[in-house]
Formats: sequence, C-alpha cells, structure tokens
Amino acid sequence: MNKKNICILNNYSTSRVLKEIELGESPSHLVFGISELKYKYNFYFAEDLKGFCGIHILSKFLNLILRFFLPGDIEKQLRVWLNRDKFNLVYSCSGDQTNILQFMRSINCFSVPIITLVHHRPNIGRLDFLRNNFRKKMYSGSDNTLCLSSSVANYLNEKFIEDKTAKSIPWGPTLSFYPKIISNGEGIVCAGRTARDFNTLFTAAEYTNIKITVIYLDGEIDHTKYCNKKLLKLIKQPRMEPVPGSEKGWMKHRELLKFYSSAQAIAIPLLAQDSLAGLTSLVDCMGMGKPLLMTRNKNIDLDIEKEGIGFWIQPGDVRGWVNALTWIYRNPQKAYQMGVKARALSRRKYNINSFSNQLDQVISSEIHR
Repeated sequence: MNKKNICILNNYSTSRVLKEIELGESPSHLVFGISELKYKYNFYFAEDLKGFCGIHILSKFLNLILRFFLPGDIEKQLRVWLNRDKFNLVYSCSGDQTNILQFMRSINCFSVPIITLVHHRPNIGRLDFLRNNFRKKMYSGSDNTLCLSSSVANYLNEKFIEDKTAKSIPWGPTLSFYPKIISNGEGIVCAGRTARDFNTLFTAAEYTNIKITVIYLDGEIDHTKYCNKKLLKLIKQPRMEPVPGSEKGWMKHRELLKFYSSAQAIAIPLLAQDSLAGLTSLVDCMGMGKPLLMTRNKNIDLDIEKEGIGFWIQPGDVRGWVNALTWIYRNPQKAYQMGVKARALSRRKYNINSFSNQLDQVISSEIHR
C-alpha cells in the first residue's frame, strides 16, 4: 500500500529537530508523533515547499493586513496552498499555524483535511468581540481539533466549536531517551523558557540549604543581581536555536539530562498565566523519574500531588517554595520514591507511543473518510 502524504506545519523547524532526534540529541516527543509515524506516512514540511519569487515580501504584506486576526505563519500557509494537490492531509503540530487555511476550508476554498494540535487557549484581548466570529469560522475549518489539555479542549468547545469536537490527547516522553536513575541526586535543577518566575524561586532559596542550578536564556535573568547568592548556580545559554551535530545554540536535551540526572528534584516556577507553560519540563521530569516542584497550572491535566510525584505551589508563594524545597532536602528517600512513581506513571499512561497511536487513529480516520 502506498504511503499517504502529510504536510506538517509547526512554529519551529521540525526538520531541524528531526535531525537532532536522528543524531540522538533530542527526544522524539518534541515533534508530536511525526518520528513514530514516519514508517507509515510521507511527511513534508511547509517551510521546505516550493513557493514563488517574492513570496516572502507578499507574506509580510498580508501579515500587516491580517495581523488583527492572528493569522499564523502566512508564508508557510501560502506554500501549502500552492502545493495542496500533493497532500492527503495537513497536520499542524502547533495549532495557531493554520488559521488562514482553516478559515478557507470552512468556506470550501481548501479541500485538504486539517488536523490541529492546540497547546494553549487563544490570547485574550480587548477587541476579542471582533475576532471571535473569525475564530468560530476558523475552528470549524479544522477537521480534528486535538489539545494537549482537557481544560483547553473544554474552553474551545464552550466558546468557539459548536459541535463540541475538540478533545484532549495525553502527551508524554520518549522513555527510551532517558537514562534509568539509580541514585537520589543532589540539589534542584530548573530549566525552561516560557513564563518562568525565577525571582520567587530565588527568594525562597535563600531560606533553605539546598543547591539550585538554573539553566536560562540570555536576557531572562539579571546575572549580576544573583551571581553571588549562596548555593545558586546560573548557567546562561545563547538565544539561538541549536544546530544539529554542533555545540552552537542553546543547550540540547542530551546535555540537559546530565544536569537532571544529578539533581534530587526538578523545579518549574511559573508566573501567573493561562497557558500550558511548563508542560515540556514536566514531561522531562517524568521521563527522568524525578520528583517535581511546580507552580500550579490549571491547564495541565496531570495532578502531580494526587499522583504522588511532586508538589504544587501557588503563583508567587515564597513560603510554599520554602516548604517544598525543605521537604525535598530533608526527605531524600521519599523524594526518590516520588521519582520512581513519576517514571512508572509515564510508562503506564503518559508516553509518546500512546500519544502517537491515538494520533494515528485520527489521521487514518480523516484520510480514509
């Protein structure tokens, strides 16, 4: 049987990450099922499709006209439109990349089925009453709206999707990428790029005896303000996407795991926000089999306290962080068992193979409809 052709849109270079996966530098879950399903489908990437002379300039012009409607990456969508006869399906790994194509499909001007994977709720602004009709039309143009959170799916069904078809699909780590942990480790490691509340974590750390290592992007932390803090180690990374097979760019997953492996727990301090910030780090934590200290995020389905794999802390709660850090420091064996539970939970339910199997069912049903 001939493989079906699927076009991929993402908000970063999927082909770059696939190269990192091939080299063993990154885990496959970062491309949301593509690596696991490439044996079954031919994947093409929107940024690599042929366009025409001046497509970049036209895209910039259209973005100026349509930016009020948050159209996504217009140039990538133009490339998909020009090559639409080559594909059986479009899969957007980041749900905001196909907004215009979805709108066109809703008015019968684009015939290729679209599957979108939505990470966050739409950004809310004062002029949303003007945008919402477009959003309703746009969401109706997605043949399957998948979400990384049931909270996000419920929100979309309530606000924008009349037939209530948005559904959540649990995401998890590529377990084979992560080493088996056999020791308690020492100290806390904190990494990540989105909505991080380093200040609250640093303030709390001053009241504890636990070592904290923070891996951050240049510009996120005033290094001079914190560089002399006791037991605090700051590791600055360049604001540049990594280059496969090279040390250029920010730290790759394989290097990050060395820090996670030697830590007692992983911290994810977040600012008060309404997104899925922190989910990628949580997935890393489960893959590593490490206990988790995390600012509470209502959009994340997994209840880390109920599952016994970590502690929630309220946004901006210095005392809550002090208590959680102190507990980890004083209870190394119990903390280690939390990590064991995290790894077991990932093996049982939250892993990339389970995610890919569910995605494959959706893709197959759309292609053969």
